[in-house]
Amino acid sequence: MRYGLIGCPSAQNWSVLIHQMFGIADYECEAMSEKELEKLLKEKNFDGINITGAYEKNIIRHADEMDGTAISCEKADTLANANGKLIGYNTEYAGIRGAISAAKIEVQGKKAVLIGNPDVLKAASAVLRDLGTEVTCISMSFGNSNIAQLLSGNPDGYQILVCGQDRDGAITEKLTDFIKRSDSLEAVIDLCSDALRSPLLLAAEKKGLRTLNSAAVQVYRAAASIRFCRGVKISEEQTSDCLKKLIQKKRNIVLIGMPTAGKTTVSAILSEKTGREAVGMDRLIEEKLGTSIRECFQTKGEEYFRSFETQTAKENSAAEGKIIDCGGGVVTVEDTMRWLCRNSLVIWLKRDLSQLYTSDSRPLSSSADAIAKMYEKRMPMYEKYADYAADNTGSLDDTVNEILQLISREIQL
Repeated sequence: MRYGLIGCPSAQNWSVLIHQMFGIADYECEAMSEKELEKLLKEKNFDGINITGAYEKNIIRHADEMDGTAISCEKADTLANANGKLIGYNTEYAGIRGAISAAKIEVQGKKAVLIGNPDVLKAASAVLRDLGTEVTCISMSFGNSNIAQLLSGNPDGYQILVCGQDRDGAITEKLTDFIKRSDSLEAVIDLCSDALRSPLLLAAEKKGLRTLNSAAVQVYRAAASIRFCRGVKISEEQTSDCLKKLIQKKRNIVLIGMPTAGKTTVSAILSEKTGREAVGMDRLIEEKLGTSIRECFQTKGEEYFRSFETQTAKENSAAEGKIIDCGGGVVTVEDTMRWLCRNSLVIWLKRDLSQLYTSDSRPLSSSADAIAKMYEKRMPMYEKYADYAADNTGSLDDTVNEILQLISREIQL
């Protein structure tokens, strides 16, 4: 292996794809034992390697020199071979710094609170301090009185929130509430979730705060790694373009809206035009149930059905590049929408009440009166979760073209 990643399997798919987008076709990922890694480092038969996890300690032992990024973070994650001289770098530092700048997050003179494993947050802490931010690091543990005080007390006083690790999601729920209550926060950075839109970032988006996800950091890390290991400078324009393409490839398009609003039909046309797979939530649920949704409502009740709907959304939360059309009532359960939003742009397909109709297959659309009452009740829910709304009262071509324009415009932001 001349250039590649050794260590954490979860980072491999992103790393290979991003390097390919940058035109680096020979970037590899390889699982190695510590003994095999030691042999590789001693022989120095590589251009550069990125190392994750416990193997990072090997870098310091074998590095002939440590770059300023590694010194600032007190650790290195990359070794570049400069004519036999091994130089240690910290690409996480470069990635976070580049992504913060690209996201236009103002940090100079601000107060930031960093929540998580102190070792994981070393790079973020170093970046923010170097950019003139007052940093407070709090270890992520319910037994830590500092985090308990932060989560239960006055949420104001910090302008930047950085989350660095939360394995079981328990702290994330508390931090989501913290974001909702805070009047001082200006930006939220989530480094611990591989979702394009984690619960923390969704809560921040709803308040109009600036956000930064781990995907952006990984793109800027890769650009730095290529510069360190291959001596190739990736321009800001190339980096920005790579990030847009990555988001476009990874992100789903989720369609919500009233029953008979045309979600399944529009989904099929979008699938044909974009080449993305169309996934029908109701169809998946019926396959799991082994019966129709109407029969499930009649024999088990709506609450039972909604639990299946939430589970199906959770199981598909890691899906990438799909068109997902949802049942009309998906917005009635917050957990369901939280899972659906993780990697998705949510579009509300609007249709005038006069164009909605009763259907035997839809248990809650049994009469015009029932539809009218449902319409009034659900409008605020669709508005709450939708990133955009698309009108479907005219022709299907107009609707689909509007959605395609929304998707294209959103990518450019």
